[in-house]
Amino acid sequence: MRITALLSLLVFFLLPATAHADCRPYGSFPEFRGDTVHFNIDTDNGACGLNFSLGGRDSILLQSLKVSEQALHGAVATTEDFSFQYWAFKSYQGPDKFSIEVCGVKNGQSGCSIAIATVNVTGPSQTDLTPAMLQRSAQKQAKKK
Repeated sequence: MRITALLSLLVFFLLPATAHADCRPYGSFPEFRGDTVHFNIDTDNGACGLNFSLGGRDSILLQSLKVSEQALHGAVATTEDFSFQYWAFKSYQGPDKFSIEVCGVKNGQSGCSIAIATVNVTGPSQTDLTPAMLQRSAQKQAKKK
């Protein structure tokens, strides 16, 4: 959780605000019954910021959102408003994958689901994020413990 928060601060300050211009998600919504749902993201610039929107689903209450598996070719961070941000490493182009645990209540039943994102970075990433930056952040955080 601390690494995710630190990562959020790191990438928000280092990446340009326009990095999320082209992000196209599609897939299914979690049922909160221990299920696993899959969704896909297409991005041509290596960045994507999305919110788990209820879209008229009145019987759903979101409770928590956390990264359960980090991306291999980039980074994922969650925010308090049930959003997540994905950034591919600098100049990366190709497939990536990460998982998010989303918990909530649907029709009076509470539980969690795993949402697995398959990312297709169709153009070279325009971010400045590098694996070394993430490694240094994790090392600094570990020293604080």
